[in-house]
This record gives sequence, C-alpha cells and structure tokens, in this order.
Amino acid sequence: MPLFQWTKKYSVGVERFDQDHERLFDLMNQLHDATRVRQERLVLERVFQELVEYTNQHFSAEESAMNMHEYSYCAAHKAEHDELRRKSDELLARHRAGTDKIGIDMVNFLLRWWTDHILVTDRGYADFFAHRKVQICNNGMRKAGPVTELAPANFGRKKDEC
Repeated sequence: MPLFQWTKKYSVGVERFDQDHERLFDLMNQLHDATRVRQERLVLERVFQELVEYTNQHFSAEESAMNMHEYSYCAAHKAEHDELRRKSDELLARHRAGTDKIGIDMVNFLLRWWTDHILVTDRGYADFFAHRKVQICNNGMRKAGPVTELAPANFGRKKDEC
C-alpha cells in the first residue's frame, strides 16, 4: 500500500487541482519507494526533480487562477508556495553537493507539508471558487460560461505578486 493515499478527504472540489494533488501524491510515493530501497543518488535526484517540476506547474496554475479571480488571500497562499519552492531548491542543491541526501526525513516533511497545505490553505480557495461558481478543469477555466485557458505563470503580474 502506498505511503501517500489520495482520498476524497483531500478534495478541494476543483477537478484540475484534485487531479494535480493526486499526481503529486503518486510522485511522493515514487520518492518514498526510491528512498526505502536505497536507490542510487541519481535516481533519487531524478524522481525528486520530477516532483519539484510538477509542483511548480501546479503552483503556477493555482496562482494564475487565484489572480484571475482576485482571491483576496492570494499573496499569503503564494508565500506558502514560495517557501516550499525555496526549501525544495535548497534540498536539491544540498543533495547534488553531497552534503545531504534525499531521504525519509524529506519524504516525511513533504507529507506533512502537502497534507497541511491541501487540508487548510487550499480549502480557502476551494470555498471561494465554489461561491463564485468557478470551475477549473484540465483544459482551462470556466465561470458559468465558456472555457478559457488558464493564464501562464506570469499572467499580468510582477515577479513577486500573485
């Protein structure tokens, strides 16, 4: 049985983001499996890099949606994302430098971070989008009308804005 099991309790009621979260859980399971069987450093790095890249794509999609719909807690939400981005970059750099390795402590950190973030922080935008009848799907975003594409990560904002 996988260490990270995505269930309905993690649903934020937004199809696109639920699917992203489920994929992130799958990637964390791959990372857990790789650490458990003591895979080579390069294998661990590849799996962790894939997790980081998918995380960044997911964060960009969330931030674009929150920005597009003027979610009032967007900046605080993005600050949480930025902290995980910083921590992930730091962990990867230390792993590459040989001063630290990707291991079970990091997997446990990610489990705690993601479950807390989804169950608390992401639930805030879920309620906000539900109230506004916004639907976000794999192919774009709907607000009681035709589908429009999700904005790119830098959609109309400065680097440090949501």
